[in-house]
This record gives sequence, C-alpha cells and structure tokens, in this order.
Amino acid sequence: MKIKIPLAIPYIMTGIASSFALSLKIEIMAEVITGYTRLGLGSAILSAQRSDPTNMVPVFAYSLVAIVIMLVFDSVANVVKEKYEQ
Repeated sequence: MKIKIPLAIPYIMTGIASSFALSLKIEIMAEVITGYTRLGLGSAILSAQRSDPTNMVPVFAYSLVAIVIMLVFDSVANVVKEKYEQ
C-alpha cells in the first residue's frame, strides 16, 4: 500500500481532471438544451442566442469563460500531479 498509492496518484489526478472537464461540458450542454436553470453558463448562452441570434459575441464570451474554468482546474490537477511525481 505504501508503494502503490503514491505511484497511482498522478494517474488518479489526470482522471479527475478529465472527468471534471467532461462533466462541466455536459452540464453546460444540458442547460442550453433544457434552459431550466437561471444562473448557469448554459442558460446565459441560451438567453444570448435567443435575444439576438446573429450576435455570436456573447456566446463566444461565455464559452471562453467555460474554457478558462476548465483550464484552472486542469492546472491545479497538474500541480498536484507534479507534486506527487517527485
């Protein structure tokens, strides 16, 4: 146990980061499709599309916010992974 767990931590962190990014994308798509929540990124994208379908700037801005959130969590996972690789 003392040897196997520390060796597996980089792979565990990579899996956590990948699954979090995928779940965030799925959550945003579900909000866009259903429009059920009021305070999510998907609802903001949907309302921006409904208010002016030709203006794609807000949609790209909200998408950029989602990408930045995913990059932050990915970088945190990489820092933790590098800490345990040493």
